[in-house]
Order: sequence, then C-alpha cells, then structure tokens
Amino acid sequence: MRIGLFAECAPPSINGIVVALEALRAGLRAYGHEVLMVAPSGRVDARLPSCPLPTTRDYRLVLPWVFPSVLRAMGSLDIIHSHSMFGVGDVAYRIARMQGIPYVQTYHTRLESYLHYVPLPRAVLRGYLHARIRHCFRRADSVLVPTQAIADQLRDAAATTPLVVAPNGIMLETFFAVADRGAIRTRYGIGVTERIALCVSRLGREKSLEQIIRAFAQAPTDMRLVLVGDGPERLALEALAEQEGIASRILFLGRIAPSQIAEVYTAADLFLFASRSETQGLVLVEALAAGLPILAVDTSVTREVLQGSDAQFVTDGVAALGNALRACSFVRDPSTIAARRRIAQRLDYRVTSRHCLSLYDALLGGRRVDGE
Repeated sequence: MRIGLFAECAPPSINGIVVALEALRAGLRAYGHEVLMVAPSGRVDARLPSCPLPTTRDYRLVLPWVFPSVLRAMGSLDIIHSHSMFGVGDVAYRIARMQGIPYVQTYHTRLESYLHYVPLPRAVLRGYLHARIRHCFRRADSVLVPTQAIADQLRDAAATTPLVVAPNGIMLETFFAVADRGAIRTRYGIGVTERIALCVSRLGREKSLEQIIRAFAQAPTDMRLVLVGDGPERLALEALAEQEGIASRILFLGRIAPSQIAEVYTAADLFLFASRSETQGLVLVEALAAGLPILAVDTSVTREVLQGSDAQFVTDGVAALGNALRACSFVRDPSTIAARRRIAQRLDYRVTSRHCLSLYDALLGGRRVDGE
C-alpha cells in the first residue's frame, strides 16, 4: 500500500516524534510498503508550503490554502497517518477526505504540559486545547496512543472515537552495535574512574531538568552528569549548575547527531529521567537498548514503558532523587545488559510497525477497530 505520514517536522530535526517517525517509516518499508513522508521542511518525499515561525527553527507555519499542489505532487494514497494535531494535521485530513481514504491520528504529546510557552491566560488555553483534541479525535477513523496510561487519560476526550494503544518503536540495532565505551570519555575529558549519569532530553521546563540538577548536587563526587539536548532552558540550567557549585561536574553536550547518540548511551553508567510530561518517553527505550540501569521519577507512563525491567522508581522531588543517586546501583554486567535489551525488544521498530499495519489493514477492509 501507499502510506502518507504527515508531521510538523522531519529530519534533520531531532526530537522524539522524528525518531518515532523514522522508525515507523523504516518498519513499514521493511514490510514492502511505499511510504511518503510529508512535512513543511527537512528530508521529506513531499514538502508542504510553509513560512518560518519567529520562535523556533524546527517548526514552520503551514499554508493550508496551497495544499492542492501537494496533492498533485504525491499522487493517490491508500491511507493517511497524521502525527500532527494542528496545521499539518488539518491539511492531512482534507487530503484524506478528498481522496476518500482512511485517516489515522497519533497523539504524541501531552500538549497541556507546554502551555507555559504561550503568553495567554492558562484557562483560555486549556479550553482551546481540550476542544482541539476532541475535534482532532472526532474526525479521525482511529486514534493511536503510545501507552495505555495515556489512553486512560484521554478516554473522555475521545468519546466514540476508537483509541488504539500502539507504542512507538526505535531501531534497536543502532544501540546493540556500539562496543567502545571509551571514545566519548576521551573526547570530553571524562576520567576512566568517573561514573556517568546520562540524561537525554529537550532542555525545556516541562522536562523537570532543574530537579535533576538540584538532586545531582547530592550525588557522589565521582559522578559526572551528561546532558544531551538543547532548548530554551539551557542558559538557566547552566546558571543553576553554577549556583549549586557543580558546574564542573556537568557536561552540556547540546544536540548530538543520531549517528553518534548510541556512543553516548554506551559510555554511560546510569540513565536519569524525571519528566512527567511524556506520553511514552522513547529515551527510556534507548537506555534499555543500551543496557543501562535507569533511575526514573515514578509515573504511570514510566511504569508501563519500563515494565519488567530492573529500573528504579522514585517519588517526585529533589530530596527523593538525590537520596536515590547516592544509593543507586550501577550494575552493568553482560547478564543485566542482556536482560534490559530483551525488555527493549518489544519496542523494536519491526515489532511496533506491525501494530500500525494491522490497523491500516482493518480500516482498509472496512472493519472498526475498537480495542487497545
């Protein structure tokens, strides 16, 4: 079948949605299907006309009145799968209805966790957001969510629209192939006896990175914190590290090319995760694939994603996380690495893409999809 994947951003942008999309595209193609990536910019098969936004380099404002040109460029499709709740999703829906084909929507982001970026009253934004989510769900033939925990939270918004739990996947072999743990340490001057606590995240307020830095001030002095990612809070987080007197023990690496990210995971001794805003948290799966012990703030989402692993969960808060850092285990022997990788196997891209293919087949066959 010919499948259109519509998204707000595409490679070379780096974020969780792009990682999930690349894995889905690879999985669908591995099963012999033709996949067209459609976005306003980046390495895509069809580009949506757009203009830049003043506040971000990864996202652009789509010009919906010129979408017929996109329709001509991509030709006929069998199904459209939208990964956008806004402008790109609107275009995708209109094209799906013009072509008379099924329209699938994935809910990737807990949008209410990002309201602090919009300078409008919170109550107004929440009202608009809830209405927008209901609107996007109602028009879809089926809605995919990455975890059961998020499906439970969205039940009221979904109303009669089927919610199907379909986890996002990653390309596990990328993390299995790296053997050298010393290259990153040499590159950044990290001593062989120092232990690395790794956090991979967009540096935004919603990711609770301030909590990680404050807690790290209580960690043993032979530990280094490596932060991978960039975002609007970087300068504030660097200033906080100075204030806490631990700037020399924290390494801000910024954005890392996807081809190098597995090296960073492999070099680490522990993975830290404090975000409460995730719908899944693919970095947790990446950490499992790299065989890392994981210390995570306890949420229904992290519990579900890490189910069956030896991850350690802590209650939200600086004190609890700091205490755990002082006491946590750094076990990373061959048997524990293998066990963690077995857990990650259920989210290999070839496995997760089959969830989507089953849904596509059902919709194309005129069957309603009701279950999670």
